[in-house]
Amino acid sequence: GTLETLFDRQYILTERVVRETRYDSDGDPYSWYICYVTLENKTFPICPWK
Repeated sequence: GTLETLFDRQYILTERVVRETRYDSDGDPYSWYICYVTLENKTFPICPWK
């Protein structure tokens, strides 16, 4: 819709997920996920709908 279009015109959204193997107190491995998110503001025209 219109809101998504305006968002895409104004921002660059970058996501990166990293999986790490960690170990509990018994030494059993488990996966730990870290999500890195960057939101960059582009130059936005004064009247984008014209």
